[in-house]
Amino acid sequence: MTENVAYYDLPVNISTEAGALNPPGLKILKFIYPRLKAANIKGVYVYGIGAWGRAAPLNYLLARLAWNPDADVEAILDEYCAKAYGKGGPEINRMFRLLDAEVERHFLTFPDARYRLTTDMMKDIYVKNWDEVERLVRTAEGKVQDPDAKARLATIGMNLTVMHWNLRQYKLLDAPKASSFYLPDLTFFEFLKTHRGSLALHPTKAKNKTKTFRQKLALAPAKDVPATDPVTPFRLRGNQHIVLYPVGTGNIDVQFSSISARGKLVTYAVHGANSEEVTAGLMSAEVPIHLEAAGSPYFHLTISAGSASFMVNVRGGAWAVKQPSDSLDSKGLHLLNKVTPIYFHVPEQVASFHLSLQATPPGETAIATLFAPDGRAAATYDCSELPVDRKNIEVNPPDRGWWKIAIAPAPTGVVDDVWVQVGDELPGWFSLVPEQALSVAPVARP
Repeated sequence: MTENVAYYDLPVNISTEAGALNPPGLKILKFIYPRLKAANIKGVYVYGIGAWGRAAPLNYLLARLAWNPDADVEAILDEYCAKAYGKGGPEINRMFRLLDAEVERHFLTFPDARYRLTTDMMKDIYVKNWDEVERLVRTAEGKVQDPDAKARLATIGMNLTVMHWNLRQYKLLDAPKASSFYLPDLTFFEFLKTHRGSLALHPTKAKNKTKTFRQKLALAPAKDVPATDPVTPFRLRGNQHIVLYPVGTGNIDVQFSSISARGKLVTYAVHGANSEEVTAGLMSAEVPIHLEAAGSPYFHLTISAGSASFMVNVRGGAWAVKQPSDSLDSKGLHLLNKVTPIYFHVPEQVASFHLSLQATPPGETAIATLFAPDGRAAATYDCSELPVDRKNIEVNPPDRGWWKIAIAPAPTGVVDDVWVQVGDELPGWFSLVPEQALSVAPVARP
């Protein structure tokens, strides 16, 4: 139909925020570009890497090959390393070629591997070769005197610092403190703040929609939640919006644990009731979020987690988490593997509401029982065969107040990814710790 055809691909892209150095993909590039020319392809839209500190040789190769698809790929890499890193070029050249070979080996050994960094890739590629990569980079640094070459080498070291921190979170390193790239969490967070916006690193600023916080909220800590059960360990997954309400004159501390980042730097931001940012940073199991109770009547904590999962513990306040509603495919509050009874408040004016349980049978399943405030079982849910069980719940006047849904394993499958969602009849906020339960409702504008 036309001779104006271009080519789209991401053939040597390892997508991550975890600082993993991206190989140049020499064999792949040597294969693709001459064939594009032979097929009379007029243009390319091939992914480079925004973090130049982990993929500068690849970006350089892609630019040169776009202009000349017959160019010598091996010679371009040699040229880049020599010009960019000066006397340290031979070591950096060997390092990227080592990673190139190791990534090739991994993908041939595991044909189901894709372009996103996984824990298996971390172990099989980066942990296995960590000592040699570190040796080559530090040797190159010891040789270089040219300030520009030093600056380029430093961008590689910055990414290895980020990578080391992530490997440490996964407990994949036998002796993490023995590495010259080790930083304790507080120092690491200061390092990230210093280099925020750097061309070397993936952007680490949390995505916050301040308009989300302009809606004023009416908050009320629960005086007594009926028919409560003991709290069992629970794990949240994905992006979260939590409201924190100081209790008494103390401060609020939010502690995270069991963080499974899945290659992502999990960021958070805290905004006050006036929508102004209070603090922001990177989720850590070592450093809790500390909030001064006098700073705001309440706080919004937003977590940009993607597919990551984590456990959370709040001290010094009541809190509630909102089911996501910012996309058409939102399924509700997302828990992973570990669940606990979930509580939500039904206001006076509500005559009925919808509630659904969702899983991914037949492998990942769940059942649940919904309890009214008087403790009676109002409905049961079963996701053993159907992925979504949705029911309309009638609310009589005595039933307004705190409801509970208790999730349990189904007779078949296992509890893994599971979602709970309420309809638009309710505000959509859930409490997972009854002693810290918080009812949340938007304040109507005059």
